[in-house]
Amino acid sequence: MQPEFTGQTERHSEHRTRHDTGGIEGRLVVMHTFTSSGTSWEMHPIGAEVILCTAGNITLVQEQLDGIITRNTVAAGASAVTFPGCGTQAT
Repeated sequence: MQPEFTGQTERHSEHRTRHDTGGIEGRLVVMHTFTSSGTSWEMHPIGAEVILCTAGNITLVQEQLDGIITRNTVAAGASAVTFPGCGTQAT
C-alpha cells in the first residue's frame, strides 16, 4: 500500500525514492479524480502513460514530439496513451 497521492509533484520524487530500482521496466499506477481542469503540463521522459477514464469524460491536450498539439476527449471506459517525451494536460 502506498501513501495517498495528492497530485503534488513532490509525491513523484518520493515515489522514485521508494521504488527507483524498477528502471525502465518499473510501473506506476495512479488513480486520480479530477474536479477541475489541470493547470500544468506533465511529461514522462522514459515511459508511456496510459490514461483510462472510469467516469464522465476528460479532454487531454497532448503535445507530440514534433510539436503538434492535439485535443482528444476520452469518455468513460475508454483510454488514451501519451508516449515518452510527449506532454499532457487534462482539461
